Amino acid sequence: MITFTATATAHEIDADSFVDVVFNGTGGGWSFSQASVSIWGGINMTAGTLSGSADLSFLNDGFYGNGTVNISGDVSIGQGNVGGNTNWTFGSLTVAPILNPGG
Repeated sequence: MITFTATATAHEIDADSFVDVVFNGTGGGWSFSQASVSIWGGINMTAGTLSGSADLSFLNDGFYGNGTVNISGDVSIGQGNVGGNTNWTFGSLTVAPILNPGG
């Protein structure tokens, strides 16, 4: 599990795959620099804001928490929970099993 903790905005993450990610930090702000990011576990948005235009694919878990999410790209959730107690924005959202022929 990787935890990103910040209280300032404009943190850019340059990676195209993760296992499990936690975003934490009131006032923190992150985005992905890659056009497409695969999440093999899940993302827990405990606090802060995740934004940007990356397409996100969740293969084994969900995208949940009470932080803020504003993703203009496509988000695909293979299984698990989506959302929390704040409004989230996606370019598009697909919740359906994602086939992984290599796994």
